[in-house]
Amino acid sequence: MVDLNFINQNINKSILNSFITDKIESENFILEKDLKNKFWQLKSKNEPMYNILSIDTVDMVTKFAKKLIDCDFNSILISGLGLGIIPYLCQEKTEIVDVVEIEDEVISIVNKLGHLKKNVRIFNEDINNFVPSIKYDIILFDHWMVSTTKKEIDLLNYKFSNFLNGTGFITVPVYEQCKKD
Repeated sequence: MVDLNFINQNINKSILNSFITDKIESENFILEKDLKNKFWQLKSKNEPMYNILSIDTVDMVTKFAKKLIDCDFNSILISGLGLGIIPYLCQEKTEIVDVVEIEDEVISIVNKLGHLKKNVRIFNEDINNFVPSIKYDIILFDHWMVSTTKKEIDLLNYKFSNFLNGTGFITVPVYEQCKKD
């Protein structure tokens, strides 16, 4: 379960301010503070205008991944690490937090932050090739920064439905959000 108390207390705060004081750069990515909002942003250097890939606020859970709130679960598989905010919010209340991230540079940046505990395991792999060794209560596909096709979602749902516990579910926040708009 994602702790609603923690979310409510930190809704307008940066999660990473206590873990990082200066920007971190790799060949293709930069983690830096947005001076106006005081939030940390992970940006791709390869995109026009340094496309923002992730922001370190908890509002992504309350607005974007609502299915994680008030939901009891002991295991979650997340595709897409971003800044590790969703794993961070799950790690205290959840036994297993597995994350699949294709970009080794993103993993390196997040590892430097040191905010994720040992129950968060990060696999440097493409979610399309990843084969879980266990079943999960929740599988969250969060690796798209733009809308995706129904065909992509259907293929992943089909592949990963065999890796759900009895009452488990798959959620695709980007797709679900785009459908509502």
